[in-house]
Amino acid sequence: MDRRQPGKAGLAAVFPIDRVLHGPRILLRRLTRGDAPAYLDLLEKNRLWVHPWMPEIPHPLSLQDLRKIIDCEHHEVNRSQRVDLGIFRATDASLIGRIALHSIQWGVSFSGGLGYWVAADQAGRGYMTEAVARLVCAVFEEAVLHRVWAGVQPANQPSQRVLEKLGFVREGLHRQELFINGLWQDQFFYTLLENEFQRARKFWAVKGWLAV
Repeated sequence: MDRRQPGKAGLAAVFPIDRVLHGPRILLRRLTRGDAPAYLDLLEKNRLWVHPWMPEIPHPLSLQDLRKIIDCEHHEVNRSQRVDLGIFRATDASLIGRIALHSIQWGVSFSGGLGYWVAADQAGRGYMTEAVARLVCAVFEEAVLHRVWAGVQPANQPSQRVLEKLGFVREGLHRQELFINGLWQDQFFYTLLENEFQRARKFWAVKGWLAV
């Protein structure tokens, strides 16, 4: 496999602004400035829900703040450093969460980290399993990464279950890795390698986590 260039022409070629990744019940796509009102509503309604697991959401937030954030996301894709996608419910195209491939390393690593969250009123319905499966397929099949990883706090058992269902391997504990919610937080470190993905993908299809 050619490792000289990420995803042949970079992340922007793999994840153009108009591309939609389809799952059985979800859609993934990059946000545009027109999504700022829905994104603002999602953040404000879930501020307390995500507080234990993420850096604090600034308060107050304005539509202009969100448009600037979305602009920065586009810049990061163009630099092949990360890609942020909205998770939309397929039935009504409502924004229900976010998923990202971040901290991408090319060179000799070809790796990237996963970050994700779903709205409180949509949790426990399997949407995140589908979202992670669909993004990981694009990452391995088109962005030619070798390894995808995720860090999850020990108390965040739902997130751990998502990764374990999908076949990610828990490699160990990163002690006091992130400063979140006023404390240094430990994180379990999960990984999936490209050769493991080839086997896992068949299982994901059988379980119905990928669109036919």
